[in-house]
Amino acid sequence: MDEFIPLTDKRRKKIHQYSIQGIFIKEFNSVSEASKLTGCNKTSIAKVSRGERNSCGGFIWKYL
Repeated sequence: MDEFIPLTDKRRKKIHQYSIQGIFIKEFNSVSEASKLTGCNKTSIAKVSRGERNSCGGFIWKYL
């Protein structure tokens, strides 16, 4: 079995951060990166991206 290498893992999805008003703020390489840099819980970010929640940390999140 191949070792998990985060920088080349194909399961990673880029994600965009938007203000509540829908203004683009920043692109992140993964939910984990977004979580580390914003302090938002990564599970909550993923739920917003899938439409299961409205926002996380005062932001809207969308997968590319």
